[in-house]
Amino acid sequence: MFAERPQLSLNVRATMRGNMKRIFKPALCMWLGVFLCGLACAEDQISYISPNGKLIAIIISLSKTHESKINITDITGKILIKEDYTSEDGEHGAVIDKIKWTPDSKFLIYITYSSGGHQAWAYPSYFYSVENNYIKKFSDYFPAVAESKLDVIKPDIVKISIWTPLTENINLDESVVLPIQFKMSDLIKPKGIH
Repeated sequence: MFAERPQLSLNVRATMRGNMKRIFKPALCMWLGVFLCGLACAEDQISYISPNGKLIAIIISLSKTHESKINITDITGKILIKEDYTSEDGEHGAVIDKIKWTPDSKFLIYITYSSGGHQAWAYPSYFYSVENNYIKKFSDYFPAVAESKLDVIKPDIVKISIWTPLTENINLDESVVLPIQFKMSDLIKPKGIH
């Protein structure tokens, strides 16, 4: 009445069992990882070595949101400074978009954007001073950076675009993008003065 089920040789059964393990074990591990800690626990890293080879900027991005953390280390791996631009909900943090060392290795410049699309017209931008070992926002010196474009030339000249100054009488829709160029060494104060 019923067709007889074909008998498989021991070799075929062992091969099938091995293939099942190769297919299901990684899938199970991935499922458990997602279930237990969510996708936000997975991270990607990219390293940027200073031109003199003495420092490394490590960008750590969460896989799900791409929100970023940055660690600046010496070549031994000692963390000199770190910043965390991640948020609990994955929508109120920042993503590091562009990053460059100045050719003289004295500054690291980076531009971010909002992970949740908030204030899409602004690109919060930062710099790390090797001499002073601090990270500061360019908005402490200029109006908001207007584009995710960054150029750095010898020795420490930075080219970015900002919005023309916003005042009570000028709104964003009346502002224009203004390319600027400046020397980082002229921008910051001497060591110890913030």
